[in-house]
Amino acid sequence: MEPEGGHRNSVIKRRNPIEFGSFDSVLTSTLILYGNQRLMMELEGGHRTP
Repeated sequence: MEPEGGHRNSVIKRRNPIEFGSFDSVLTSTLILYGNQRLMMELEGGHRTP
């Protein structure tokens, strides 16, 4: 009988590395867009919303 922990490790190893790369790209893009939006608001003299 295979231990449960071994099964979890095999699932993680089978994951496609492209999935992690695309997630990283989306996260980076979101942070860049958020940073640009705040910068634009500051340059326009807008007030930051909490």
